[in-house]
Amino acid sequence: MGTDTTPTSILQEFDNYQTKKFSFNDASFDQFKQDIFKYWNWCSHSTKELGFVACQIMGICINTASVERLWFSMGHLYSASRC
Repeated sequence: MGTDTTPTSILQEFDNYQTKKFSFNDASFDQFKQDIFKYWNWCSHSTKELGFVACQIMGICINTASVERLWFSMGHLYSASRC
């Protein structure tokens, strides 16, 4: 599934997740020893859409280094010495 396709089963899969039906039950998750990314990666192969979306969300790198680099660079372009 790509981002350009119309979803067909994500709501049903989300309902299965909320009601803890297979593959979203605790017994399945426990087999991955609390490694949430490995679990959702496995779900992406056994589900059509929800596992894919979860892996995309978990693949987002959360840090401030890139933002801080941008502000540092912008500081050289717009500073008191350049005004």
